[in-house]
Amino acid sequence: MQEEQKIEISNQEEKKYFNRNSKTNNALKTAASGISSQILNLLLSFAFRTIFLLVLSKEYLGLNGLFTNILSILSLVELGVGSSIVFRMYKPIANNDVVSVGKYMRFYKKMYLFIGIIVLAIGLSLMPIIKFLIKDAQEIPGDINIYFVYFLFVFQSASSYFFVYKSAIFTADQRHYYIVIAQIISSIVSFAARVAILYIFKNYVATLIISICVGILQNFTLSIIAKKIYPEVFKVKENLTKEQIKEIKSDVFALICHKVGAAVISSTDNILLSSMIGLSVLGIYSNYSMIIIAVSGLVGQLFGTYTSTIGASLINYSQKENYSLYKNLNFLNFTIVSCASIMLFTLFNPFIEVWLNANMLLNIDVVITLAFSFFLSQIRHINISYVNASGLFRKDKWRPLIEALLNLVGSIVLVKFIGIAGIFLGTIISNLCVVFWREPYLIAKYIFNKKPVYFNMLFSIFITFTIVISVMLYYLFKLMPLNIGYLILRFIIAGVVPILIILATTSWTQEGKYFINKVKSIFNKIFAFTRNNSKFKN
Repeated sequence: MQEEQKIEISNQEEKKYFNRNSKTNNALKTAASGISSQILNLLLSFAFRTIFLLVLSKEYLGLNGLFTNILSILSLVELGVGSSIVFRMYKPIANNDVVSVGKYMRFYKKMYLFIGIIVLAIGLSLMPIIKFLIKDAQEIPGDINIYFVYFLFVFQSASSYFFVYKSAIFTADQRHYYIVIAQIISSIVSFAARVAILYIFKNYVATLIISICVGILQNFTLSIIAKKIYPEVFKVKENLTKEQIKEIKSDVFALICHKVGAAVISSTDNILLSSMIGLSVLGIYSNYSMIIIAVSGLVGQLFGTYTSTIGASLINYSQKENYSLYKNLNFLNFTIVSCASIMLFTLFNPFIEVWLNANMLLNIDVVITLAFSFFLSQIRHINISYVNASGLFRKDKWRPLIEALLNLVGSIVLVKFIGIAGIFLGTIISNLCVVFWREPYLIAKYIFNKKPVYFNMLFSIFITFTIVISVMLYYLFKLMPLNIGYLILRFIIAGVVPILIILATTSWTQEGKYFINKVKSIFNKIFAFTRNNSKFKN
């Protein structure tokens, strides 16, 4: 049977089963769909959060944030298997090797079925300690059984592994936009259903059940689409060799360290807030967290989805071409993140005060740490993509553990001395001490055979720029009244002024010229389209 299968695929060898569009085309599709998805999710999140707070209380938000973070830690069980397999599919996809891709997908399926069962088992075994993670049990809403709510979160996390594995081929084949489109449809359906449930029944648990059902339907639909687009891949019945499995295990060991580090850094803030400060403060922080997650998701869709494109580029293009791509992407990443950080710092509290009320605000010292922590985490997108696409995560396996330890210890110590801001200051300190210099060093040394001078220079320029402009705009905005009209004016100023200053001060550089020309090209196409459309109507 296996021989017949090999012959059949061999006879169709000339057929291109995988994506052969240009890397620019793939990147634009992914970025466009991702940006659309993030903007939609941002709008829906604000709308749902507003309705949620009108119907229920902020303690429900705190509970939601706590359980979400616990399950983020449970995702460690995945151990980086997915990342390792996607990384290893880049080369066979580039070579149109259907059988090899099929073997990896079969292994992926077996591993994710096993992982889903383990997540469910571990999650349920942690149920008895849940009450100890909440500082004051009096803050738990009276109509909530925290154990049942926690079970729903665990089931949602575990069930995702049973179907989601098939969608990994979209990521490896530079077609991540299929996943994004499915997420857009799911977000709209989930939002409509949850709002209806809130208005009719005012029931928090029912909204969770709706989210679970929509998530399962999304993953199941993507698995069907993947099977239709890549039928030959899923017909493969052969398994990976022992040597290939051994290589994956080697990758997984390195990725475990990255997973553990990332989980501690991203998932312990809410737990520390709940256990050391309280659910009410966690509920207030969750509004800020929602905005940060939304903006981070938007930046991530712009830059964090380049891994497969970079992986293909490293295989198919010269070192000089790849270095030029690296500089251009990093420059754009820094530009967008600087502007986003400035907007977060200057608009966080004014926006939340107009949106909700002054009782839902955090102190300015907390806002500063949140904005700076956002900056440090988001400027890494391109470096992370290069590290993952090139397999350099193996050489960096101990760094995340050191970072996580510094972060956790620093946050616990500092929260006792300076309160909420100390939790996020611990994250900043660990990032500066361990992270931001390490990835550029690996990329410069092992991919481009250079010193990381370019990245360090870029970081120095943009961190100075971000701080100076943030302070200037902060004091300018303090002179303005606070209402919806002036809030819109602040958004326009904070969004436009930094971009104009960056373009003006970097127009002499190769990267600055490149992106100015790109912006001009986009506007010229828009004007040409508008002019032609007007002529057509006349």
